[in-house]
Amino acid sequence: MKQPLKAAQNLEAVVRLGKATTENLYTLGDIYLSENLMDLACNAYLRSINIDAKQLLARPLQSADMLVYRGAFIQAKQILAHIRENWDKQMDEANHRKLLKLETRINMADGVDIIETAKVLEEIMKLDPINGESLMLLGQYYYRQNEQDRAIFYYKRAESIEAFEANAKIRHSQVLVSMGRYSEAVPLLCRAQEIKPNDDVARYLGQIDSMSKTR
Repeated sequence: MKQPLKAAQNLEAVVRLGKATTENLYTLGDIYLSENLMDLACNAYLRSINIDAKQLLARPLQSADMLVYRGAFIQAKQILAHIRENWDKQMDEANHRKLLKLETRINMADGVDIIETAKVLEEIMKLDPINGESLMLLGQYYYRQNEQDRAIFYYKRAESIEAFEANAKIRHSQVLVSMGRYSEAVPLLCRAQEIKPNDDVARYLGQIDSMSKTR
């Protein structure tokens, strides 16, 4: 009925009655998240974790992922710290990689722990050398460190993974543009447009193509 806060109020009443399930609390957190009430969302997610310490880790990680996606890094850090506290010794390799990637995305967004972030990303690559998301993050990291050749190396590797090819080529082209290598960037953007047409990329391609012809 498009009354999310009324739904949240009803779920909070269920919590006060001591009848809430983990799914009730995750739903409550999702409602608060959709309303940009990040602290309340985080609190609901933390309560859902505390209700059942033996629950599968997928849902807590998903909650942290959604907070990261919305830019709620402080709240996401709280969820991830709670996950480490509860599951650190029994986390399987796949979930450990997901956790590391979320922590890395937060660190890169915050601009902190840059050296440690690179070490974590390299560790992920050792565990899963064809992980597209990690390759993209490594490219982004080295680009920010003004190590363009290393950034290009990782973007090229990401380009070989179908799901990441378009975005990797766009990122690769941006590195080349920063180096003044416009003519090399053009075919990358053309290919990205073939794979995944985008108006913003089309405009960018037009600008770079014009610049390459004037040099």
